[in-house]
Order: sequence, then structure tokens, then C-alpha cells
Amino acid sequence: MGAQRDNSGDLDGGGTAEQINLRGLSTDIASAMSGQEDVTHILQTCADTIVRRLQGVFTKIWILDAETTLKLAASAGDSAWLRGELTPSFVGYPLMVGSHVIGVIATFSPRPLDGDTVATLSGIADRVAIGLDRRGVGRRLYLQDRAIAASSNGIVITDPRLPDNPIIYTNSGFERMTGYEQSEIISFNCRFLQSGDRDQEGIHELRQAIAERRGTQVVLRNYRKDGTLFYNELTLSPVFDDEGELINFIGIQSDITARRLAEQERDELLSRVEEALAVRDRFISFASHELRTPITVIKGHAQLMARRKDVRENEHLLRQLGQIDRQAAAMDSMISSLLDVSRIESGQMSFLIADFDLCRVVQEVVEEMSVSRLDFTLDLDLGDCGELPVHGDEVRIRQVVGNLISNAIKYSREKREARVLVRREDSRAVVSVQDWGIGIPEDQHARVFGLYFRADNAAEGGRTGLGLGLHISRNIIEAHSGSLWFDSTPGEGSTFHFSLPVIG
Repeated sequence: MGAQRDNSGDLDGGGTAEQINLRGLSTDIASAMSGQEDVTHILQTCADTIVRRLQGVFTKIWILDAETTLKLAASAGDSAWLRGELTPSFVGYPLMVGSHVIGVIATFSPRPLDGDTVATLSGIADRVAIGLDRRGVGRRLYLQDRAIAASSNGIVITDPRLPDNPIIYTNSGFERMTGYEQSEIISFNCRFLQSGDRDQEGIHELRQAIAERRGTQVVLRNYRKDGTLFYNELTLSPVFDDEGELINFIGIQSDITARRLAEQERDELLSRVEEALAVRDRFISFASHELRTPITVIKGHAQLMARRKDVRENEHLLRQLGQIDRQAAAMDSMISSLLDVSRIESGQMSFLIADFDLCRVVQEVVEEMSVSRLDFTLDLDLGDCGELPVHGDEVRIRQVVGNLISNAIKYSREKREARVLVRREDSRAVVSVQDWGIGIPEDQHARVFGLYFRADNAAEGGRTGLGLGLHISRNIIEAHSGSLWFDSTPGEGSTFHFSLPVIG
């Protein structure tokens, strides 16, 4: 039976030596791409096979890495003949997966390459691309490309090797953010986004970073295609090749307009609040001065009248004058508290620091208040601590002790008594004021030292106050490196404690 011919006219299994060699090349490449070795080893095998089958040529294969930069993956053959007088032949093909380029394969020859060889090399490029795709190279680059394209952030890539560092890539996020299509801005410098608004601190920093080939993060006022302003938080990163050459800048852009407008609104509100506080402080300072003058006059006249013989003999009138004097003193105390709060909030509360004996100060305050409140019993327990030398403002510490004792008196019930205890605990002096009054509801303990706080049960029995004493006292004690705290049970009373460092 006669031999059958194929479409090329060659005998089955036969043909010219060149044709047989090309078929062997295709078979060897197919075998190499089906191997289990790593990608680099397989590509090197492909390059070696091409050189072996097509003697005298040299071949190089590049693939895209994770940064979408072409990296030489394999090279085989001797290129020394390029330095001679021969005119080389060259054939190169992109390695394609769908519409995506994942690499390049190129072969150089000292002799002309015929049509069969060119066709075979084209088929080899397809085989290599398919093999790489099966190993995830193409899929990985495809997913990376899709992720960049789908990102809500604007992504821009520029080429600093070209004049004026032009844009060479943008994603759809950039188009949505700016209103510009990619075709309108490719090959332009990014400065068009600032329109005429170029005098920005961020732009100066951006220029410096580009000149120094480093990354940076800035906020820029940018303008969309329709002219509307948006605030762009730009993160710029340089990209270098294996030789350290700067090849790209990648810019990640975020539209932070809503955040920036909220910050501006917050700053405006803070400015208005600070202005209002300044007005309040000026009013309190003015009012305290203007109110204290008549209060001083009222107190002075009430005390003078109480010394008159005919008044001392009129018990009813004497009680009324005493009430006037006490209310004037209460008004003066409230004015002082308002001034203290104003100083605390503005950071202007001052202290006259010196060494003093805390035991002596507490004893003197208890004695003074006992004389003025004969209807209330103050029990002082100094223990065996002797002197307790502390470093601070004696007047302010007197104020704290007075505040705590006044609260114990104000919020007492049937048992008109309070206990003041002074003791030393290691390197701290501790003062406690215990009462058996109305106590503080447990759900309100966290708010006790807040500004203007008064417990829900504080108004029982006509008790008045601004709710400033404990807030002021805590600030004074903490300014002396101390602590102020309390224990309280509703209906059973409260105990307030404060501690200060002891000298020595």
C-alpha cells in the first residue's frame, strides 16, 4: 500500500531535516510545559530547547512580575556573533492570556528564519502562554489588573524617565473621582488637577519627594473636569527596577472631601465655642468684681448693725441680720467658685506653693467651721500621725477641706454630725470626711466630679448649690499630684477622701 502524504506534501513521519527538527522542537516545548518543575526552571528548559533545536540562535524569555514589571526569566545561546558583521534575524511574540500580556519570548538568529520556523516559534509562544496560565501566572496578573481597575481609589502611574513625568496609566476609580477619561489625560502631567490653585503646601512637599525619589503622603485641593473642588489624599510611592533605576511613580488617590468639610465645620464650631467661653470668662470676671462690691457692703452693714445695743436686744432683728450675713457669704462663695471653674477650664488657675503641716490646716478648718455651725458636730480624729508635712498651696487645700465639710453639713439628715479623719499611709497623707446623710444614688457615681453635677436627691429639704465644689476640689488635688475619691450608699451617707504626697 502506498504511503500517504500530509497537506504539506511531506511523507508521514518524514520530511526534510529542518521540518523534522521543528516538529521535535514543538514536541519538546509541549513536554517541558507539562512538567512539574517551578516556572523559572520550565522557562529555562524552553529557552535551552529552542537553542538546541535551532543551532546558532539565542533566546530570551521575560514575564511580568507582581509589580507588572518585565523580568528576564530565562536566557540561552551565544550572542557573540552580534558584534560581527552579520545581519541578524529576529522574531518576538507576546505571551498572551486572553487580551492580557503576561510576558515576551524573543529569538535572535545569525541567518534568516524561514516561514516554517517563524510559524513554529509563534506556536511555541502560544504553548508557553497557555502553560503559564495553567500555573496561575496569567490568572494572578489578570486578578491583579481587575483589582486595580475595580478599586474605588484613584490609581495613577507616571513615568519619570519621560519628560515632565507624564501619566501612563489610570484606573476607572480615577475617572470616577475626577470626571476625566483616560484618553484625555494620558501623557499629561498630574498638575492639571490643581487648575490654577498651585500655591499649596502639599504640592511643595510632592515636588520635593519626586526630586528625592521617595514616597510621601499629602492632601491636595484638586478640581474635577466640571470645575468642582475635591480634597485628594495622595499617597505617592516610587518603583525601582533590579538595578535601582527609578522607573515609575504610583499614586493612590482618596477623595476625602466629606472628611475635610467635616473637619472644617468642627474647627469653626470649636472656634465659636472658644469665643463663647472667652465671652463667658470675661463676663464672670466682670460680674464677680461688680457683685463683690455690693456684697461686701451688705455684709459690712449687717455686721455693724448686729453690734448695736438696740439690735442685740431685738432677737428677731438679730436673726434677720444673721440671715443676711450668711446669704451674702454664700453669694460670695458662689462667685469664687465660678471664677475658679473659669480659671480651671482656661488653664489659668495659679498656686502659691510652700511646705505646710496638713494636720494643722485640717484642725484649723474644723475649728473655724465648728464655731460658725453650732448646730452641727464635727468630730476630728488626727490619730497618732503627728505632723504631716506636704508641699502645696495651703489656701487651696483649706478650700478643699472646707468644701468637703460643707457638703457633709449640707447633705446631713437627722444625725447632725460628721467625722474628719487624718492619717498617714506610707508616703501619702490621707484626709477623710464622713457623714451620715442622704448619700448618692449608685447610678450617678460616675458623674459626681462633673461640672454642675447635683444628685437627684440633692434638692431634698431645700438644699441649694451650683454643683461646682467637688469639680473644683478634684482639680486642686490632682494639681498637687494627689487623688480625690468617695464611697457612698443612698440613705446611709458618704465618705470623701483625698491624698497628698508627704515630704520626706
